[in-house]
Amino acid sequence: MEEDEDLIPKKLVRRMRHCAKAREDSTRLLSMRFLQRDIVKSSLNRETENNALALALNRRLSEDRWAKKLAKSPYNCDQLAQAEKALEENKILDLIKSRKKTIEKNRKADAETKIIQHGLSERDELAILREQKRSLLNKEKELRAIRDIGKTAARTAKVEADNRNRLLERQQKILQQRLRSDDLYVPEYTGFVQ
Repeated sequence: MEEDEDLIPKKLVRRMRHCAKAREDSTRLLSMRFLQRDIVKSSLNRETENNALALALNRRLSEDRWAKKLAKSPYNCDQLAQAEKALEENKILDLIKSRKKTIEKNRKADAETKIIQHGLSERDELAILREQKRSLLNKEKELRAIRDIGKTAARTAKVEADNRNRLLERQQKILQQRLRSDDLYVPEYTGFVQ
C-alpha cells in the first residue's frame, strides 16, 4: 500500500501536470482564437467603416449631382416672395418716374417764364451788340486813318529830307565850283534852305 501511496502522488502529480499542460494548451488555443477573432473583428470593423464612408461619399456626390441638375429650377425659390418684391420695386420705380416728370415739367415751366421775363425786362442784347460792333468798326477806321496819316507824314518828311539833301548838295557843288574859279560873287539864290 505504501507503493500505492507513492504511486498516488506520482499519478496525481502526473495528472496535474497533464491537466496543467492541457490547460496551458487550451489557454494558448483560446488566446490564439481570441487573437484571430480580434483580427477578424477589426478587419470587419474597418470594412464596415470603409463601406459607410463610401456610402456617405456616394450619397454626397449624388446630392451634388442632383443639386446641379436642379439649380436652375424655378421651384427652388419662393416665387410668391419674388413676385411681390418685383411688384413693390415696380411701384417704387413708377413713383420715382412720375416725380421726375413733375419736377422736369416744373423746371421747364420755370425756365419758360424766366425767358419771357428776361425778354420783357431787359433791353435787346442783340441791338447792344450791333451798336458795340459799329462803334468798334468806327474806332478801327479812325485808327487806320491815323496810321495812314502817320505813314504819309513819314513819307512826306522823307521826301522833303531827300529834297533838302539834294538841294544842299547842289548848293555845295555850286559853291565849290565858284570857289575854284575864284569868283567871289554869289548871286542871290532863292532856293536856299534856311
